[in-house]
Amino acid sequence: FPSHDNFESNVASLPILSSGVLGSYSTTSPTYVAISTSNVVPPTASKITGVLSNASTGTTSSVGLAPNSNYSGIGTSNPPLIHAISGNAGSRVFTFVLETSNIYAYSSTSAGLIQCLGWEDNL
Repeated sequence: FPSHDNFESNVASLPILSSGVLGSYSTTSPTYVAISTSNVVPPTASKITGVLSNASTGTTSSVGLAPNSNYSGIGTSNPPLIHAISGNAGSRVFTFVLETSNIYAYSSTSAGLIQCLGWEDNL
């Protein structure tokens, strides 16, 4: 399968899928919000690769990401696949199989950011 990045040339920043507060955070049952990928990957994409960031140094911020909304909170046996909590501010790279044209996230901080690195075509 061919792999693609989002860049025709050098870019100043990665394409943003979402930023800021989304849904609601809970260690057991957060509220996930659908984030469309259709503005950054083609309909032939089978996977998406991106970066989830939590730049907050606050004590209560949390950002989570999953390929669908059937995931629970970090305190359960079905946590989000990617999670960044305050105190561990930084970035996490992810690759998800695209089950639909959406991925799902929650963020309790305005410092939450989800960006696209590229995709894999299913051609």
